[in-house]
Amino acid sequence: MTPKLNQPPRSPDALYTDCHVRARCSIERTIGELKGKWRCLRKERALHYAPEFSARIVNATCVLHNIAKHYNVPANEIYIEDEIEVEEIKEIENNVNMRARGNAVRETLIQQYFT
Repeated sequence: MTPKLNQPPRSPDALYTDCHVRARCSIERTIGELKGKWRCLRKERALHYAPEFSARIVNATCVLHNIAKHYNVPANEIYIEDEIEVEEIKEIENNVNMRARGNAVRETLIQQYFT
């Protein structure tokens, strides 16, 4: 999702953008904390796996992070494998309609929650 910049104040689009910016700050802080703990998330910013597989990796690290946090396990006590074997993932197809679909979802959210 992307914000809609330069919208009239107090318009539904501006309210959406304000919420988007606040959420993004929390998300970036959380991502930084996860990357500090889990090496598999620190790789260069290129996508090495299919989005579905990448999502599984992120979900797994979030679950493990929450378990460690619940049991007060310090970050330096977590053992992390440097190398993990994964099967080769086929090339990701480039879908030019993804942006249009994302924009349509964004407009639906604005209409449902900010008008």
